Amino acid sequence: MNTKKIVTITIIICLVVFVGIFVGAYVLPMIQKDKAIELQKAQEKSAVTGTRVAGFAITDVAVHSKETDCWVVVDKNVYDVTNFITKHPGGKKAIIGNCGKDASIVFNSKHPISAKDTLEDYFVGVLE
Repeated sequence: MNTKKIVTITIIICLVVFVGIFVGAYVLPMIQKDKAIELQKAQEKSAVTGTRVAGFAITDVAVHSKETDCWVVVDKNVYDVTNFITKHPGGKKAIIGNCGKDASIVFNSKHPISAKDTLEDYFVGVLE
């Protein structure tokens, strides 16, 4: 192997190691901190309302997939939006298509941040 190839391979290995260290040292703790903040907010809300914060699996949410029983996940929080379906400004079909699912991408791409305030009235727990 010539020197140029060895240097190129060494640089690539160093970059891969650097990215791995960066992700492990900075990105993962930030994600864990965000999850902890979400859980803390949910617990604070439950303390105010006097209810216990429940943790749900996505399979628990999937059971609530009808217009008459509709739960959605938005950013790791679980909401029972059954009573909001008829009030939704964008029409009920927009919600019904997401009942029992993680609707984070759809919700965040179509709503301003302030729309989360409306969701809070329908909070039932967090996604585990």
